[in-house]
Amino acid sequence: MTNSVRLQNRIIRWLDIRFPEYISVFKDWACKRSLATFKEFPSPQDLASLSVSEVITGWREHMKRAGGSTGMQKAAQLIAHAKSSIGETTALCINKIT
Repeated sequence: MTNSVRLQNRIIRWLDIRFPEYISVFKDWACKRSLATFKEFPSPQDLASLSVSEVITGWREHMKRAGGSTGMQKAAQLIAHAKSSIGETTALCINKIT
């Protein structure tokens, strides 16, 4: 139980540092759509250059019903927040170089 809480706190801390606007789109970071986002688009920079349909296509690999009106709204919100994100990006750039 203690390790589970630690892991959840680490994920929330990562979100607060790297993509603080994420919580305004997904209230529960552990929902299916949020976890699919983590798997396909781990950083805001991965989302910023995509369209709504490309995000939904990425979600479809992990969800049966990724689209619909709710999915399109969430994808649009996520892309808008990713484009204007104030999160830290320095460590993300270093990981891509190595």
